[in-house]
Amino acid sequence: MKSHKRKGRNYANRGASAKKHKVDDSDKSQDWETFKAPKENKLLEEYYSRQFKGFLAEDELPLLFAKMKEALPASFRVVSSHFRYKMLAKLFSSKDCVKKILDISEYLITPQELAQKEKEKKLESELKKPIEENKTIEESKKVNAPENSDPKVLQEKMDDKELAVPLKKWDFYPDDLLYEIPMSRYELKKGEGGLRKLHKFIQQCNETGLINRQEVVSMLPPLILDVKPGMKILDMCAAPGSKTSQLLEKCFGDYTQHHNLKSEATRSGVVVANDSDYSRAFMLTHQLQRFDTASLLVLNHDGQHFPKLSFGQSKYQFDRVLCDVPCSSDAAIRKIPVKWKDWGTGSGFGLHPLQLRLLTRALQLTKVGGVVCYSTCSLNPIEDEAVVHALLKAHSPAVELIDAGELLKGFKHRKGLKEWHVMIENESKDGFVEYKTFEEVPKSLHGKIRESMFCEDGKEMERLNVERCIRVLPHDQNTNGFFMAIFKKHDELSESKKPVEAPEQKQAQATIKPTVNTEEQEVPKLIKAGQFTRIDPKDPESEYIQVFFGLESFPMHLLYAINGNMKTVILVTEAVNEFLELVAKQHSKDKINITNMGVKCFERCKSKYQGSACLFRILQGAAKYLLPYMAKRTVKCSLELFKLLLEKASVQLESILEEDTREAIKKLDIGCFLLYVEVEDSNGVMVKEPIVVHKADKHINILANKQDIISLKIQLLLD
Repeated sequence: MKSHKRKGRNYANRGASAKKHKVDDSDKSQDWETFKAPKENKLLEEYYSRQFKGFLAEDELPLLFAKMKEALPASFRVVSSHFRYKMLAKLFSSKDCVKKILDISEYLITPQELAQKEKEKKLESELKKPIEENKTIEESKKVNAPENSDPKVLQEKMDDKELAVPLKKWDFYPDDLLYEIPMSRYELKKGEGGLRKLHKFIQQCNETGLINRQEVVSMLPPLILDVKPGMKILDMCAAPGSKTSQLLEKCFGDYTQHHNLKSEATRSGVVVANDSDYSRAFMLTHQLQRFDTASLLVLNHDGQHFPKLSFGQSKYQFDRVLCDVPCSSDAAIRKIPVKWKDWGTGSGFGLHPLQLRLLTRALQLTKVGGVVCYSTCSLNPIEDEAVVHALLKAHSPAVELIDAGELLKGFKHRKGLKEWHVMIENESKDGFVEYKTFEEVPKSLHGKIRESMFCEDGKEMERLNVERCIRVLPHDQNTNGFFMAIFKKHDELSESKKPVEAPEQKQAQATIKPTVNTEEQEVPKLIKAGQFTRIDPKDPESEYIQVFFGLESFPMHLLYAINGNMKTVILVTEAVNEFLELVAKQHSKDKINITNMGVKCFERCKSKYQGSACLFRILQGAAKYLLPYMAKRTVKCSLELFKLLLEKASVQLESILEEDTREAIKKLDIGCFLLYVEVEDSNGVMVKEPIVVHKADKHINILANKQDIISLKIQLLLD
């Protein structure tokens, strides 16, 4: 894998380190002691006092620096790809939400946890038995005192019910899905009693994909990109994946279409998530697996050299590209307080060239009429407006900076800087040395300070509309800082700068009809894209899957295996399949490293059950995709039985009260099947919710994992 390198500097590693703060709750490197460390840096405050002079009022600067020294409140977003997401949002917005959450938490203990608790309770009881026969009655009473008689325990339980932690709802975010807890995640984690249970519930919802813990400003780019269902999206520097999950939701619109292989949004929409660092790409895969989508591709490629793919004479380009680049991260200093100690101008100077190359490549990969969002979590104009200005200077009018502030109504933000200063630390004394023009820069610093970092006179800045950039400042509404610039592409980027044609004409030229498969089309040939190979529909194991589960009308050409081994079978959508066919045809120099894709659909059974003909089992993440196509091995049940199975994990066949359900299960051969219940979604519409179950001789048991069980439990408890 290539790295971002120049003159011995590993920009890939610097970028990965710079973006480490974005690993929201999976990043455990920061502890509470770090947040209590002194937060002082005179150079940082002097630097931004000079950069923001005239941009901010003098009395605002102390407010800015004071807010940057405070811990950041915890925030999260309700994920809209679940059938009761609106009910979950309603729970969080209610005045007594903490009390309701504590009530729900009592039902979320898994059978395994319950068994472990019983085991621990039994062991504790054994240890409490009097060892000596001559112990006094008082001692025996003390040893065997009821568990809830401890005053501290009773007070804790009382505090649970009376605990009031009103969650802040951010009204600018659509559908009431964004919430903030009025304390940092470290304070929440250290809490006792009800706070601890609230923290555990938030953790459980995050692990199951019902919510996504993410800072508020991090949620802005997917909103401002104005993604529509069915679009092709590229997240160029995607790890850890919080923004990618938002893009997935926007790309497929209503949650009912998310798992519908026939919907227009699913057939044409795809989200490609890329990161240049292998470990971060792997982490990206892990984070996005919570969302069970067949419309996702995870790539591990150097973003600045991302291949230009093509359909014959036509280019494969994206409708929207998110270019959230590696940066110095000082705008996120509330979450990375170590920046107070480590801050310097070197990171901004070092990352500027990489940021400009990434933005240029992002625009080259975007179709005419498409939109690119460039974003950083840096306050430094060298990484922000200077990059935007350099891009516009080189490629305007093919590229235009648009005013997207209307898409952030209700969220306070500022315009971009019209002028900034190029300053470097003074090695001989305190403060900075400033250079007004590139000609003033000593040749010894040309490797660090580039001509593209300087602003121009006011008229040129106005012509390029640099003030249309968007800045978010921490003290405006108690967030981290952030920077965004939204570009619209009117023409292909080129050295010759051809005249811009009418948008309609260019849009027509850029449109590529997807080569999706229809029932009338011939079954596509086998393809291999990296480690993934499309399964031959005529392969004996493939035919077995079709027959055993009754998948006669299922699009088998959307199934892939790793290196042709059907140990695990992966399902993708038509749009992902189109991308893979294209990748398979590229020259070796344009090959893309595909880390992961789609959703795991089938898995070869590891053990042989006596009398079982089931060679493959369905994986829970693909259950909703498969259910509409399965003519065999599906059984409808009552809500009571469904909940009972979620609670117990295993149910004896003879104990099932519903005769129709019991007899339908008995008729099945031993092996995997889908048990489903019909329930109302957030809109009052009846939907089918399946769970993967194994049928044995005398009982049935769940094959879903702990997170899937908890997700269904929570949603079924909401009303």
